[in-house]
Parts: sequence; structure tokens; C-alpha cells
Amino acid sequence: MRACPRHPDKPLLNLVYEHFKDRPHDFEQFAADLMRLSSPNVDRIDVTRPWRDGGRDTVGDYLLGPASDPVAVEFALEAKCYAANHGVGVRETSRLIFRLRHRQFGVLVTTSYLARLRLRPSRLAVLQA
Repeated sequence: MRACPRHPDKPLLNLVYEHFKDRPHDFEQFAADLMRLSSPNVDRIDVTRPWRDGGRDTVGDYLLGPASDPVAVEFALEAKCYAANHGVGVRETSRLIFRLRHRQFGVLVTTSYLARLRLRPSRLAVLQA
């Protein structure tokens, strides 16, 4: 497989997609492991049950501030194992955003891309708040 000069990670993403496409809950665990490995500030990370999870695949704590006195901020992670030609759209993105709790931030992990979001101005104001 030749790497695309504009998207050198595309062959790797395709391999990940092919590996997990029929096992979405396993991809959620993979995304949680990727988050843990990508940042030493991830303190706790738990993959939720595949059903009745409140719309969040994973929840965890991210540590901010000095190592001697860190503050834990909770995050919710949504994992989408989609083919390269199927972008993560408004429905999936808004599901993550609107299920965030007070003082949480969201993380989206995908094998695809984030499609252009077309939101009404009233929805955009909520996102910017």
C-alpha cells in the first residue's frame, strides 16, 4: 500500500478500520488506549458498557496544572470506526457535544474524517458558550 502524500496516515487508518469494522466495542477500547498513550495527563479512563452508556463510549479524567497539585477535569470520548469515505457528521458530533456534562470536554476518535458541520446560528451559540 502506498502512502498518499497529503494523507500519509491513510493506509494505517484503513488497516485499523478493517480490523475493527465489525467490532465497534473493541474499537472503543482501542480509542481509549490511544487516548491514554497519547497523553501522560490522562489519569483515569473507563470504557462504558456497549448499551445504556449515556451516549459516551468512554469517560475519564485529564489532569491539568502542576504535578504537585493537579486538577482532574472529566472528559467524554466518542469512538467512530467509519470507512474513509464516510465522514462523522452533525448527528454524531452533536450527540457528543450535547451529552457533555458541566465542566467536561469531549474527544472524538475516528478512522474517518469530521464532515462539515452545518449548524443553525442558535446551535452555534450553544457550542461557543
